[in-house]
Amino acid sequence: MSIIEIKKSLAKYGLSKNETAVFLALLSLGEATVRELAVATKIRRTTIYLVTDKLIEKGIIGQYKAKYGTHFVPSSLQTLTSRLDDIKAEIQEITPQLRAIEKKELNQPIVKYFQGKEGRYLRLYCRLLLQGFSVYCLP
Repeated sequence: MSIIEIKKSLAKYGLSKNETAVFLALLSLGEATVRELAVATKIRRTTIYLVTDKLIEKGIIGQYKAKYGTHFVPSSLQTLTSRLDDIKAEIQEITPQLRAIEKKELNQPIVKYFQGKEGRYLRLYCRLLLQGFSVYCLP
């Protein structure tokens, strides 16, 4: 699998372009500081702070304080699949409520607005079709 396919898969997982770059850099480096990540990914340090915060929230990476700054480490790859399993379980849990909402919306009345001479002909055409008549149009 090429690096482009890996990036596409991580994008489908919900990671942004910068999050993917930082995550892949951490996987290759093992652990890194913000400066090291900025050099490896060519992303500004200020952006690296924002990206690492998002990745920590998602549980994909971790951090620890060292003598000379904060170090970031990738979580185990099992975390990615377990997160997907959690999301799937949550969606399955709310599916009945979503179906109830969907049915309510399907039973809503449909309102059509016809205007002018063409509108009257269109309205007549629709009524005839609904009653089962065959309608033929002449130019």
